[in-house]
Amino acid sequence: MKKKRQLISTKILYLCMGLIMLMGFKMGTVSAATVGNMTGLDANSAVITDTNDNVMSHTATLSKWEAFKVTYQWQMADNVDLHAGDTSTVTLPNNVVTSENYQFDLYDIQSHAVIGQFKIAAGSQTGTMTFNDYLVTHNLNRHGALTLMTVGKDDDKNIMNDWLLNKIGWISDDTLVNDHPNLITWNVAFNAASKTMDKVVINDTLGANQKYVAGSLVAKTGQFDANGDFIADGGTVTPTTISEVNGQLVFTFDHIEKAVNVTYQSQITGLNADQKWTNKADISADINGSNQTASVEAEVAWGGSGNGTGDQKPAIKGQVTLIKKDADCGQLLAGAVFSLYRSNGQLVQANLTTNRNGVVTVCDLDAGDYYFVETKAPTGYTLNRNHFNFSITADQQTPTVTVTDKKCDTDDHHGCHHHHDDCHHGEHHNGCHHGSHHGGHHGC
Repeated sequence: MKKKRQLISTKILYLCMGLIMLMGFKMGTVSAATVGNMTGLDANSAVITDTNDNVMSHTATLSKWEAFKVTYQWQMADNVDLHAGDTSTVTLPNNVVTSENYQFDLYDIQSHAVIGQFKIAAGSQTGTMTFNDYLVTHNLNRHGALTLMTVGKDDDKNIMNDWLLNKIGWISDDTLVNDHPNLITWNVAFNAASKTMDKVVINDTLGANQKYVAGSLVAKTGQFDANGDFIADGGTVTPTTISEVNGQLVFTFDHIEKAVNVTYQSQITGLNADQKWTNKADISADINGSNQTASVEAEVAWGGSGNGTGDQKPAIKGQVTLIKKDADCGQLLAGAVFSLYRSNGQLVQANLTTNRNGVVTVCDLDAGDYYFVETKAPTGYTLNRNHFNFSITADQQTPTVTVTDKKCDTDDHHGCHHHHDDCHHGEHHNGCHHGSHHGGHHGC
């Protein structure tokens, strides 16, 4: 027990990894990578506050017996190509460190959907955010916050052991019960200077959502060394009375001559909104005929929290215009029939026929890669068996594809017929017409 006003001891529950994989993460086949163009998770971006919400400097000397909250505000650039399983490193300032293992889900600010997970080991100054596929689709204006409970790194050796009462607490059973830990151990120490004390009365008030575990109180005797550590002498002292009514625990001692270190457990019955459980202790004792009093408070905070969100990019829709021409003179050709496929071979639409202007238009296409295949040439022309590729993208939503066919020179088995006519550019011979192309509406 150190002589400090309070210590917040934190511990996070380990969730079933199988459940996390099923519910929290939908891993793809893309290998995990470190997220680039993400800001706000480095040590310099962190804000440290004490238990009174005072902002602490990154160069301040912070005691390991005090708790400090570290918060981050992060942003991810819109151009980040995120994949499920990608990670980002979170770095703590040099003067704080985690005292427990933390592992918890990150939630969307609005929908409360799981967007990823954070994990950090006890004693570490770097943790890892791992994203699922939520921010892959919600990929605009991605940002969020992360909060961690830490302790300082300074081991204060200059402790005066003349205090009357002190108290700390920690989660001692992190078994998940109704979505919260099970037990807290409270440590109440008094009479650090080993004075003679009579009529000692300690009133210990448990905060909300706690209940004293009957029979758990143990009071050991000993002394506090120069570093403020309790050194037990193997003895114990039994309280004259122990009573608990509605969270008010009272235990008394008739006569004390040594330092006493008391521990007991409270069962957690519910989760407070701020994820903290509190305790206040008051002592009254007769020391050399003078009544002495003291009061201390402590709280236990459970884990950290994180969130993030992003806007969904509007779905890209586009249309493609196919223009069918004579390969020699550029005559617009009606009656050519095409099928449209995605790049993976999936048929999108068949029997697309060019109109009298040699045009067929397909509307309402999702972003992606496609190709046309000619399935029937106009009468008198050979079939063009090539794939005619195009893409619908944010930068190109109305592509145009031009397909040319050559006239048949001899009869064959594909519907070709012998032709002796020649095309003459710039003139209107043999039905050749040059000019603007007016798109048809087939498929729209």
